[in-house]
Amino acid sequence: MTTTTTTTERRVRQLSPSELDARYPIDCTIDPRTGVVRVTKLWEQVNLVRVQLPDGFGIEGKFWLHKDAAPVFQEWFRAIGKADLRRDIMTFNGAYNPRLKRGENVPKAKAGLSRHARGLAIDLNAMWNPMGKPPAAIGSTGTMMRIAPLAKQLGLVWGGDWHGSSCDPMHLELGIRD
Repeated sequence: MTTTTTTTERRVRQLSPSELDARYPIDCTIDPRTGVVRVTKLWEQVNLVRVQLPDGFGIEGKFWLHKDAAPVFQEWFRAIGKADLRRDIMTFNGAYNPRLKRGENVPKAKAGLSRHARGLAIDLNAMWNPMGKPPAAIGSTGTMMRIAPLAKQLGLVWGGDWHGSSCDPMHLELGIRD
C-alpha cells in the first residue's frame, strides 16, 4: 500500500550548502581580505524580482528577492492578511543583501554566503528578535510566534526554531520539504 503525504504534513528544512549551490547557484566574487561580496549584474537581472508588501501592513516594504522565493513570501504575506495578523509585522529589516553570514569564523568564500546574498531570505521585527536570543513571546511587541507557523506551512524556514547562538527569530528563508 502506498501512502501519500500532503505538502502541509511534510517537514520544511533549510537547504544544505550543496542543495543551495545546486538549486540557487550565484555568480559572485568575495574579497578574501575584507569579505566584501560582489554579485554580477547579469545574475541580479536574471534571478531577482521586485516585491512589495501588500497594502494594509502599516509599513513600507519594497525589496528584491530571488524569483523562486518571491511567490512563496507573497503568499505568506497574503496568508498573514487573511488571518488578520498584519499588526504582527512591526518592521521590515531586509531581504536581498550580498554579504557573508554574521558571526565569527565565517569563511570568506561561497560557503560563508548569507541566504540573503541569494535573495532567499528576509528579516522582520529585528529590534524584538535579535540573533542569538529567543523569539519575542506571544503577546509581546514584535512577536513572530503567530505568523511563523503560517510561513512554515508555505515552505519557509524560521530562524526562531534554531537554537543557541544560531537562533535568529527575525529571519525567514525559502526552505525545502522532506
